[in-house]
Amino acid sequence: MSIERRFNPAGKFVTVTELRSDGFVEFEFAIGEPELFVELILPAAIFDEFCQVNRVIFLDAGARAPATRRQKKVDRRIKNLANSPTQRIDLSKIGRRRSS
Repeated sequence: MSIERRFNPAGKFVTVTELRSDGFVEFEFAIGEPELFVELILPAAIFDEFCQVNRVIFLDAGARAPATRRQKKVDRRIKNLANSPTQRIDLSKIGRRRSS
């Protein structure tokens, strides 16, 4: 028997991934589902305020649900992509509308 879990937008979750020597905090922020998160970086003081304002629930990195087979295969975190070969994108062209 499976238990249906409902999306709860009131639930806000933070998993700290690194306390950097330059005073920044790298973390994952999720709303509703801890497994669906964005990676963010904030100065420590602003991070503390962010967490208070959002009334987050702090999670340990191992507290998330077990990764699926696909997630185990591909880890596309920003930190892991920083040193990998990537295609250059001309950001000046993003958002431009085509002239008729």
